[in-house]
Amino acid sequence: MFNIIAKLNTYDRLLEVEDVVEVFGFSKSKVYRMSESKQIPAAMMGGTWKFDPSVLAMWSVSKDPNIAKAYRLLLKENKQALEEYLRHFKKLAD
Repeated sequence: MFNIIAKLNTYDRLLEVEDVVEVFGFSKSKVYRMSESKQIPAAMMGGTWKFDPSVLAMWSVSKDPNIAKAYRLLLKENKQALEEYLRHFKKLAD
């Protein structure tokens, strides 16, 4: 899930449905459904759904406390602490 935050941080533009599908692994129909029901932060612009990557990152963080901790470490640019946390998290997952 941390890879989602890293991927979102690489975008310097608003995302489209196809981008959200790629980042999150949702189906296209699920992204449309979530957008229409306001389950995911989105805005209708020119007849298409647009997504702000920084808002999606914060939305992702709000959904999972492990992502929140990793994101805070990333924002502090504390690479060593982040790598240590991710190693620890990976051990827990195994």
